[in-house]
Order: sequence, then C-alpha cells, then structure tokens
Amino acid sequence: MNQQELIADVIEEVMKQIGPATPGPTVGGNAAPAVPSTPAAVTAYAPQYGSSGASPGGRPGIFNDVEQAVAAAERSQQQLAAATLEVRDGICKLLKKIVVEKKQEWGTFEMNETRIGRLDHKILKLELLAGIPGVEFLCSAAHSGDGGIAIDVHAGESGFKTNSDVAVATFVSA
Repeated sequence: MNQQELIADVIEEVMKQIGPATPGPTVGGNAAPAVPSTPAAVTAYAPQYGSSGASPGGRPGIFNDVEQAVAAAERSQQQLAAATLEVRDGICKLLKKIVVEKKQEWGTFEMNETRIGRLDHKILKLELLAGIPGVEFLCSAAHSGDGGIAIDVHAGESGFKTNSDVAVATFVSA
C-alpha cells in the first residue's frame, strides 16, 4: 500500500461511516458548505466534493492537481469552522475510533515506509491518539474552592479581545 492508497483508505473509511451533509450557516457573509447542527448529525457529516460526492480524481481526497486539492481543503476548513463544538467533538471521536481500529495496519505501513523504530512502538503511538484532547479545551468551565472561583472561557464565546484562544477570568474571595 502506497501513501496515496493509504490516504484514500482513510477517506473511504470515514465516508462509509457518514452520510450526506445538511445545509449550514454562513462564514464571513458567504454561505459555508453544509455542516450538521447536532451531535447526532455527526454521522451525516460529509465534506462536499462537488455534486458527485467524489473528488475530480474519482475518489474522495485524491485530486488531479494541487489547485483542486487546495480548493477542497479550503471548503473543508470552512465547514469545520462553521461547525458547532458538539459536531467537532463528534468528528474528533470518529477519527480517533478509526485510528484505533486501523492501528495494526497503519503501524505496519509506517514501519515499512520509514524502516525506523519498532513496530510495537508505531502501534502504541497510534493507540495513544485516543487520549489526546479534541475540543475539550474549547469549552467553558468554572472552578471553585477555598481560594475563590475561576472561569475558563473560550475567547470565541466570550468576546474578549486576546491573542490567545482562551481567556481566563479569576475572582478571588477572602
């Protein structure tokens, strides 16, 4: 299996588990590609590769030239940006599930391609992906205790003007 076949395999696996998308919101005043609006709709989430659902190359994710790939990536990024945190969480969970299911095959592929390291380490590295946070750091949280209260708010939700993705407000009571 070469790299192009591996990418096509990943995309096919994701596409098998999801269906057609539903109309979505606007991004920057322009209609964004369709995205689901509820966690249950994650299973109906699918990037739009034209009316056929496939890339110009005939298979999702495989393109005849760089310009087509860049255009598809831009559309996909707009979809992801317009999606709710619940939808993004569902996407992260789906991708983690696929990685864990394919860990043996993909670890073997990586080992054969790089010829560096150990196969059991390649597989373990893929297993560890399941524990990497997805959207957890983008959700608001409040913490209180003997020292006071702290509220962690994603900057996009708070309206705070910061250089960071997270704004933190802390209140200490005596």
